[in-house]
Amino acid sequence: MDLTGKAVIITGSSSGIGAAVAHRLSGLGAGLVVNSASSAEAGQRIAAELADAVYIQGDIGDPGTAAALVAAAEQRWGRLDGLVNNAGVTVDVPLHRVATPEDITEACLALIATRYATGQTFLVDGGLGLAI
Repeated sequence: MDLTGKAVIITGSSSGIGAAVAHRLSGLGAGLVVNSASSAEAGQRIAAELADAVYIQGDIGDPGTAAALVAAAEQRWGRLDGLVNNAGVTVDVPLHRVATPEDITEACLALIATRYATGQTFLVDGGLGLAI
C-alpha cells in the first residue's frame, strides 16, 4: 500500500499501538499528526523519528484538541485523508475492589464522548475519507 501524499491523524500515538501504527504508516509514505494528552516528550520524539510528522499535545476528549489536529494537518499538507482513533481512557479503580457498574459506565461514557467529539470534528471540518 502506498500512502505517499496522504495525511493521517493518529490519536494516542506517543507509545504502544499508536506509536507502532505511526511508524508503519510513515513507512508507507503518509504524513502524520502525532498526538498524546500528557506524554509530550515521547510524542515529540516519535514525531522526530518519522519522515514527515508533526506533534500536537492535547486531550482528545476536548473538542478544541480535535480541531487543532485537523488544523495541523491542513496547515502542513493542505488535506486530511485518514484518522486512527487510538486514544484511550483510563478510569482508576482501587485495587481493593472490582470495578463497579458505575466505574464501567463512567469509562464507557467518556470513551463514547471522545469518539463522538473527534468524529464530528474530523468528518465535518476535515472532510475525512478514512477512519480507523
